[in-house]
Amino acid sequence: MVSQTNEKALENCIENALVQGAGYEKGSPADFDREFAIDTEKFWRFLETTQPNELAKVQDQPNWQRLILERFHRKAKKDGVLAVLKKGISINDADFTLLYSLPYNDANPAIRENFERNIFSVTRQVHYSESDPGLSLDMVLFVNGIALATMELKNPWSGQTVYHAKKQYCQDRDPKETLGNSSTVFSRHH
Repeated sequence: MVSQTNEKALENCIENALVQGAGYEKGSPADFDREFAIDTEKFWRFLETTQPNELAKVQDQPNWQRLILERFHRKAKKDGVLAVLKKGISINDADFTLLYSLPYNDANPAIRENFERNIFSVTRQVHYSESDPGLSLDMVLFVNGIALATMELKNPWSGQTVYHAKKQYCQDRDPKETLGNSSTVFSRHH
């Protein structure tokens, strides 16, 4: 039998699976910075708890937080988010790791501890657009506050299909928006 579940119920289901089943944190849309596509609370918490010595190297500079965000943004636009996550960013003599990799083995417990400091999160109803603040994405997945994937959920019981979601990404959204238009589209079927 087909379930008549709405998009909100599907959002709940996905969020619960990630938060309760996979160790993700539940994010708040209020923490999302549209200009840089960053969950600022989680981004700064990650850097402050994992790399306080590197932060100390730049904190004497005016607008040091914006300096870090701008450097991240420029590198992500140039090289892509995944490359920046792998390589991190540098500002003067400060080197920031933006993602700790999963260890290949248990020989070095410090590598495992660093990996466990990563903050994976999911945020619902993220208003991403600087030009049209009313536009939102159903869900965004983050690692250490950095947006990795967006989801637009559709409900066939209300006449929506995966093609409606594709249209939203390809025609209705400005590809120049920082969050971009790369996505995962889910449609509820049972």
